[in-house]
Amino acid sequence: MKAKLICYTLGNIDHQTRSKFKRNFFGYVDKSNNNQYKYQRKGLLTEIPHNKPIRSTVIVKAKDEAKIIKFLKKFNAETKTYWIIIDKNELKIPTGTTH
Repeated sequence: MKAKLICYTLGNIDHQTRSKFKRNFFGYVDKSNNNQYKYQRKGLLTEIPHNKPIRSTVIVKAKDEAKIIKFLKKFNAETKTYWIIIDKNELKIPTGTTH
């Protein structure tokens, strides 16, 4: 199946903004009461089938590309996209832990 390989870079941004980006993009585990309670907070990629082969790259279906690019533009990320062919079984929605 055809898919999009999206490469991005955030450049030199402060740590607080980078953390906000990661949480909104990948989701995170929220812990409270000395780790007694754990809550999975959703991010953009928790609902989109994807593959993350290496740092700062994401492979998604072509129909989901616009959502990803729009999100990356909010953080002024530089992006490059490429058409690739991938087995559809390799694109999955993550379960449990975050990236």
